[in-house]
Amino acid sequence: MRPLISIIVPVYNTEAYLAKCLDSLLAQSYNNIEIMVVDDGSTDGSREICDAYKAKDIRVKVIHKTNGGLSSARNAGLFKATGDYISFVDSDDYVAKTYIEDLLQLIKDNDADISICGILAVNEAGDPIKANKNTEETITYTSEEAMICQFYQKGIGNHACGKLYSKKCFDDVRFPENRIYEDLATVYKFFSKADKIVKNEKPLYFYLQRQSSIMHSEFSSKKMDRIYVSEEILEFAKNRSEALTKAAEARLFVSAVQVLREIPDDTSNYKEEMNKITAIIDTYKGKVLKDSNAKPVNRVIAGVSMVLRPKALKKFGTLYKKVYPV
Repeated sequence: MRPLISIIVPVYNTEAYLAKCLDSLLAQSYNNIEIMVVDDGSTDGSREICDAYKAKDIRVKVIHKTNGGLSSARNAGLFKATGDYISFVDSDDYVAKTYIEDLLQLIKDNDADISICGILAVNEAGDPIKANKNTEETITYTSEEAMICQFYQKGIGNHACGKLYSKKCFDDVRFPENRIYEDLATVYKFFSKADKIVKNEKPLYFYLQRQSSIMHSEFSSKKMDRIYVSEEILEFAKNRSEALTKAAEARLFVSAVQVLREIPDDTSNYKEEMNKITAIIDTYKGKVLKDSNAKPVNRVIAGVSMVLRPKALKKFGTLYKKVYPV
C-alpha cells in the first residue's frame, strides 16, 4: 500500500501566489496526498482561494483559524495531518511535479527517515536568483552528521521546506510560536528524531524571495531570536558530543554576526542587544578561527573580529556580504 503524504501549506495574505502553489501540489506525479491548507486569518482573498481549491479536489483540506503566525499555522496542520510522511510548502512557493515522488523514493531507496532536495531561490518572474548547484549526488547522513552540517552551514539548510519527514520526527516536537527563525529552532530537532537522513540537490522546491517577507523586514529586537535560538542549539549540543558542540558554537558566532549586520548604524536604541552580540563574538571568535571544520568565510570573519570592534566589524560584514553571504 502506498503511504499517504501530508503536505502542510500555511497561508497568510498570499492571494497573488497561492493558486500557483496549490496548482503545483495538485499536479504531483505521486497522487496519494492530502494538502492541509491552513488559512491563518488572511484578510485578502486568500480565504476564498483556499475554499475554491477545497471544492475542486477532495485531497485539499482547509483549516481556517485566527492569525497566530507561521508556527501556529504549521502546528495546526500537524494536528490534523493523517499522513505517514509530512512535508511543508510555503504558500508563495511552488514545487516540481515530481517533488513528492522523488523525495519519497529517496527515503525508500536509502531506508531513511528524512529526505532533502535542492531549493532554488527565484524572483517574482520565476527566474533563478543565483545558479543552482549542478549536482544530483545522493548523500546519506546519520542524525548527528546532518545536524553538524546544518550548524556549520555545509550542504544542509535550516529550511523546514524542501524536505519529507517520517511522522515519527514530530514526536514531542512542534514549531515555537510567537517567535521568528522557527525553522532554525526546529529542523535540528527533527533530525535528532531520525536514524538516517538522505539528500539529493536536484532542485524540486522553488523558493520565492519577496522583499515584503519576514526575513526582509526592518530590524527590531525580534531579530535577536536568531541568537536566542542559537543559544538553545548550543545547550542541546552540549549534551550530545564535542563535535556537535563545536558546530553549535560556530552557529552561535555566525548568528551574532548576522544580527550585528542587520542592526541599524545608530545603535543607541539597542545597547542591550549590542552588549549581548559583543559578548558572544568575543567568546567564540577564537574558537571559530581555530575550527578547521568551520566554513572558510566564517573563519575569516572570526579572524577580522580579533582586531575590529563590533561597529567596525559591522561595516566590514556589510561589504563582505556582497561577496560571501553568511
